[in-house]
Amino acid sequence: MSIDSSNSGMEIGSTISESSFMSHQNVCAFGLPSDLSGLNLPSKRDILKYYFFLSEREKEKSKRNRAYEKLTPQVSKKVIEIWGKLKIEIIRERSIAQKLNIFINKYKNLIKNKSRADVFSAYLDTINDIFYIGKCRCNLKTTLCSCGLIPDHLKEFMFDQHTVRKNTIPECAPDIIDEQSTVERSSVDPTYVPNPSHTDEEFSFKEPAPLKRHYAKRYETFNFAMVCDRFGISDRVASCLATALFRDIGFRDDSGDFVVMDKSKVAREKAKCRDSVRRQQRDSSSVLAFSFDGRKSDSLVQEQITEKIYTRTVKESHLVVVQEPKTKLLGSLTVDAEDAATKQRKLQEFFVEKNLLLDDLIGICCDGENTNTGTENGILRRFEIALGRPLHWFVCLLHFNELPFRHLFNALEKSSTSGPRTASGRLAKLIETCEKIQVLLKLL
Repeated sequence: MSIDSSNSGMEIGSTISESSFMSHQNVCAFGLPSDLSGLNLPSKRDILKYYFFLSEREKEKSKRNRAYEKLTPQVSKKVIEIWGKLKIEIIRERSIAQKLNIFINKYKNLIKNKSRADVFSAYLDTINDIFYIGKCRCNLKTTLCSCGLIPDHLKEFMFDQHTVRKNTIPECAPDIIDEQSTVERSSVDPTYVPNPSHTDEEFSFKEPAPLKRHYAKRYETFNFAMVCDRFGISDRVASCLATALFRDIGFRDDSGDFVVMDKSKVAREKAKCRDSVRRQQRDSSSVLAFSFDGRKSDSLVQEQITEKIYTRTVKESHLVVVQEPKTKLLGSLTVDAEDAATKQRKLQEFFVEKNLLLDDLIGICCDGENTNTGTENGILRRFEIALGRPLHWFVCLLHFNELPFRHLFNALEKSSTSGPRTASGRLAKLIETCEKIQVLLKLL
C-alpha cells in the first residue's frame, strides 16, 4: 500500500463508477486500516481507517477497487450498531449515510488539493473528534446534556467521548456483551489496529508493505537567511525561530509532519545568500569586454584675455567607450594627445572613476589603427601588459578594408569635395555621364 495520496481524490457531486476509487491512503497522517473496535464511539479518524479497511478487503476478494461511496452502507450499519448499544436516540439511517458521503468527499478533495498545507493541517486537527450522529444538539465538549435526549447515566460518558475518551462502552453498559471486549484497547495511539490473533476473518486484513524511506522536501529560505545574517542572529537561534514559526502556521512536509529547521540548514542558506550577493555585485561592476573608438570633434572653449572671456572653437580628440556584449554606452572621455600611452592611461582612469573592474576582462574591440593594434606599443598590447594576461583582439574588418581603398582612391582621383553633393576630379565627372559610356566585355 502506497503512502502517496497526491494523485487521489474526487470532486463532490461527480458521478461514481466502479472504476472511480481512492487507491492510496496516507498512512502517516491517518494510520493503518482497521476495523471499528466498538470500545468507544467511532471518531472521524476511525471512520476513515474503517473505509480503508473495507477497501483493502474488497480488493483482496474481487481483485479490483470499489468507490468509497459503495462502502457507505456497510460503514453506516457498523456505526449504527455501535451507537445502538447505548440506546441513545440517533438521526435517521438515510441522514447518517448522507453525512458519511459528505465526510468522505471532503477527505478526497483535501487529499487532491494537499498543496494547501495550512488547510490540510487544520483538517488533521479535527479528525480526532467524534463522528456524532445523535439527536442531542448540546455542546457536549464543554457541558453535560441538558435537553434530556441522553440518559443521566450516559451524560458523563458522552462528555468523556468528546474530550479525553478514557471510558469504554462496556464500562458504562455492563449488561451488553461486547464481541470485541477481548481486543486490547489503545485510545492514545491513533494508529490502533485490531489484535492480529483474532480468528474471525472479518477482522483480518493483509499486513501493509514496509514503508519506504521518504526524504524531506527541499525549500529555499533566502530572505530569512539574509535577514538573520543582517542582524547577526546565530544559526541555533535562527533554527529555533523558524521551527516555531512553521509550527504556528501549520507548515508540514508531504508526510504530514511538522517541518523542523536545522541549524546546519540555516548555515547553508546564509552561505548561499552571501555568494549570491557577491556574485550580483561582481556581475554589475565587472566588465567582460569593451569597445572604444576615437574621433576629432569641434568643441567650444572659453579663454580669458585681459579681463574679457572669449569663446572659440577648437578640435579635440574624444574616445567613446561601449560595454560589451550588451552594447551599453559607458560614456566618453577627452584625450590630450594621440599617442597610445596617453589613451591607455585615460581609459584606465575612466574605468576607475566609473567603479568598473577589469579583473574578468577577456577582450577589447577597436579599429585597425596602428595606435590601437601596434604589437609593441599599441593600446591593446599595453592593456595585456597591465593585466598580466593575453586578451582577445576584436579588430573591425570594415575599417581594415576601408583604409586601403581610401588611399587607392586618393592616389587615382586626387580630387577634393566641398560637400556631399559636389566633387572634383576625373572619376567624379565621369559619373555624371556614366550611362553614355560603352561597356567593355572581356571574354575569357
